[in-house]
Amino acid sequence: KKGKVGIGVSKGPDVQAAVAKASREAYKNMFIVPITGNQTVPYLTTTKYKACVIKLLPATAGTGLKAGSSVRAVLEIAGFENVLSKIMGSNNKLNNAMATIQALSTYKHAEHFNKRLVTKAKKETSEEKEEQKKEVSSAVKEIQAKQATETKAAPAATTEKKTTPAKK
Repeated sequence: KKGKVGIGVSKGPDVQAAVAKASREAYKNMFIVPITGNQTVPYLTTTKYKACVIKLLPATAGTGLKAGSSVRAVLEIAGFENVLSKIMGSNNKLNNAMATIQALSTYKHAEHFNKRLVTKAKKETSEEKEEQKKEVSSAVKEIQAKQATETKAAPAATTEKKTTPAKK
């Protein structure tokens, strides 16, 4: 769990021996899976394995695992919490699990992906701050210019109040 997953299939004289051999095989095939900050896959991917097609989509925090059968099991073991998925074609559980493993193995490391997102977000925020500063300073200059022209154009004007007599 927590970013590592592998799959193993084996036969044996009884169930216990088969499970033990399959577990050893799964440990041999284990690899690290990139998980983003939202506990989701980094980007959309579609993978075909034999007759089944698996589509994995990133989901926002709080969405949960929207996946069926063996795809859900593989994603839970890998440590994902927010993933949308669609199984198309075959409904063979082993092939669906293998397709999911194949899809997860195509992702790059999450550090690279998260670093790219963070630097992109920092650039956007610094650019936005600069634009806001420019807008505020230009607005202040306009207001100061208007006030200066009003004071020069209208020297102390006096207003007279007219009173009307009240009717009885």
